[in-house]
Amino acid sequence: MEAPDTSRTGDKFETMSRNTGYTKYMSLKIRNVGPADFGSYRCVAKNSLGETDGLIKLDGN
Repeated sequence: MEAPDTSRTGDKFETMSRNTGYTKYMSLKIRNVGPADFGSYRCVAKNSLGETDGLIKLDGN
């Protein structure tokens, strides 16, 4: 069974997640990217088996 898509929207950021079977896809949309937005963003996933995280670096080069 596929879970419904979820989304959280603000003026600057929008997060989206989608479940397909045992896989979850997550994304972050940043609007009007400026110098203050460059840097590292951390994604954390948790379930009953544990926790994992990933780091995305956004640079302006």
